[in-house]
Amino acid sequence: MSPRQTNEEVVRQYALAASVNDLDGMTALRAPDWRVTWPQSGEMVVDDEDFRAIVDNYPGGSPRTEMRRVVGEVEHDQHNDRKSLGGQPERDRTARGR
Repeated sequence: MSPRQTNEEVVRQYALAASVNDLDGMTALRAPDWRVTWPQSGEMVVDDEDFRAIVDNYPGGSPRTEMRRVVGEVEHDQHNDRKSLGGQPERDRTARGR
């Protein structure tokens, strides 16, 4: 990630990488100490290696994501996408950047 990128550029690049399951691209855009918690299950992913293992071994195959829009302000961009996991119904979700 270049220091000159805006939050919007990073969010757009991350959403695009997620939409094509470009795990290396997603890794390159994350902060070194990133974390994600999935509230439905309470699971916390603490590093890129664990995230890759989850995606690679997900029952039903890798998730599909379609970026729908990017909105936000200078300091708080976010994207809204539609995600389908292993043939399960699609659901909308929102991710925020800082």
